[in-house]
Amino acid sequence: MFLRFARSISTTFISQLAASILLLVIGIITSRKLGVEGRGIYSLFFTSTGLVGTAIACGMGPATVYFLNKTKISIQQTISTLLTYFILLSVLFGIILLFGQRFISAHFFHHAHVSLSFYCAVIFFIADALIAGIALGSHKYSLYSVNLVLQASLILLFTLPLFFLTLSAGQVVWLRVIGLAFALFIYCFLVLNTQQAFRITLSFTHLKDFFDFGRKNFLQNVIGLLNYRVYVYFLFMFHGAKAVGLFSVALLLVESIRLLPNAVGTVLLPKLTQFNKHDDLKYFTLLTVKFTQLILIFGIITIMLLSRYLILLLFGKTYLPALMAFNIMALSAWFGSIYQLITRYFTALHLQQYSIACGIIALAFALISSISLIPNFGLLGAAYAFFIGNMSAGICMFICFKRHAKIDKWSDFLPSKTDLQLLRNQPLLD
Repeated sequence: MFLRFARSISTTFISQLAASILLLVIGIITSRKLGVEGRGIYSLFFTSTGLVGTAIACGMGPATVYFLNKTKISIQQTISTLLTYFILLSVLFGIILLFGQRFISAHFFHHAHVSLSFYCAVIFFIADALIAGIALGSHKYSLYSVNLVLQASLILLFTLPLFFLTLSAGQVVWLRVIGLAFALFIYCFLVLNTQQAFRITLSFTHLKDFFDFGRKNFLQNVIGLLNYRVYVYFLFMFHGAKAVGLFSVALLLVESIRLLPNAVGTVLLPKLTQFNKHDDLKYFTLLTVKFTQLILIFGIITIMLLSRYLILLLFGKTYLPALMAFNIMALSAWFGSIYQLITRYFTALHLQQYSIACGIIALAFALISSISLIPNFGLLGAAYAFFIGNMSAGICMFICFKRHAKIDKWSDFLPSKTDLQLLRNQPLLD
């Protein structure tokens, strides 16, 4: 099973690598054409849509993966449940946004029709997460991978007009939203086309079950995203959009380090939900964390050695102040990936309270360090706060996993020859 799991990871990793390269190109284009301040506004907008989308999606994507693998609910009932939730959420969010339109325009963005673009971006984000839940819950990793590349390709296509036209950050935001709409339509068609014809049947019982499971992931996901993005808002409040633009470039490079744990985490939850014995689930998680962390160390060292040349070559001298911030943030990616992977273990056991508790502790460290450092030290303060937040999340999650899984020896967390032998011989891993 581990070998099949590794093949699934490789498929997802290759697609995420391709998508990340395309998104990096988008980041380079927007950074150079919009300038530091314009890039900051652009980054702040999509950071906000991702945060709001994650919050109001209420973890329905992971809930879909869980129920498709752990219960007898059919794919038709699942789609009906998600469609019902999506329609209700779209209407409710639209009403809320109408009342909050003035606040958004006055405090964050000053471009025409910003509330409509914000609404569309959030709704598309949620729809994408729900459809991804169906694809991953059905173990259709190829469809999920195709969507990653398709979405990045269409966003890049709709970013290219920056080479020929002088556009504001708000107009570029609209182009990206339109690209997302096209990608979402194609993704929805591809996923639903793999299913047999079915009727939409409304079931509030299933909706309640999904929501009860998802709300735990809601807290877990929102806290995790805040731990990763809250620094953007403090930078914007105290130092403006230019500081956000520099931070976003450092974050782009950090994202390149997180490619592997992102790919592993995507495939890990569906795999873990297939285990019936806790010992098998525990060992599979431990083995995954071991080898992911080992490979990640080499990735971090490589990117740090090349970071100065990458920033100068890709973004230009204007963004060179982001170098020191990235070098600080890069080290935290190792800790953040521990949190990212082990949360899948607790989600598979329906024990998200561990992830939530670790996330709250990490968020407290992130907020305290942000308030203490960012006003006085700006970009470097945000980088140190980012490091502190991710490090505390990783350490807390590591301790929780060690105690819950009853792993006595610290040496068990280090890769060994025994692990390689088990990869070949154990029935669990066939």
